[in-house]
Amino acid sequence: AQLIEPTPAPELALLPQPQASAQGATPASARAKPRGRPPGSRNKPKPPVVVVRESAGAMRPVVLELAAGCDVAGAVAAFARRRGVGVSVLCGRGALAAVTLRLSTSAGTSRAVRLDGRFDVLSLSGTVLPAGAGAATTPFSVSLAGADGQVVGGTLAGEMTPADGGVLLVAATFVTAEVHRSAAAAAT
Repeated sequence: AQLIEPTPAPELALLPQPQASAQGATPASARAKPRGRPPGSRNKPKPPVVVVRESAGAMRPVVLELAAGCDVAGAVAAFARRRGVGVSVLCGRGALAAVTLRLSTSAGTSRAVRLDGRFDVLSLSGTVLPAGAGAATTPFSVSLAGADGQVVGGTLAGEMTPADGGVLLVAATFVTAEVHRSAAAAAT
């Protein structure tokens, strides 16, 4: 076996350093590019976007409190006329003293039924379009719970009168409405 010795490393010669110019700067080729982000460039919070005017098509929330004895649908329609807006009732809570509903029957027909007594409103929705929208107002849909727990629902076919304590409606108003009518598909 023969012992192999490592060869010595060559000696490194020092290169002369470039002379600094009169202003103390070094040539651009000798300057090292700094690594990372420059100082003060971290992610800074951006100012919030502030909307200074509303869109014409924006909906605005509104709460309507209707007293006992008035007609709910009539009061919503009167509010829409006075303000010159459309009203979309999203939900309602309260108790009714009387209501006339159009109920569908099993034969595919419907009949109007007047209900008197205290009924709690489970859901209430409907839309009153602004004047000049060119479409008929949609009927209000109502679901009610009777004193014995029976649930009945249908579309409003007459007056809906709040009981003591009134009815509270949450709605949205709008100024303009685009009405799109869908044509029935032709039979092929």
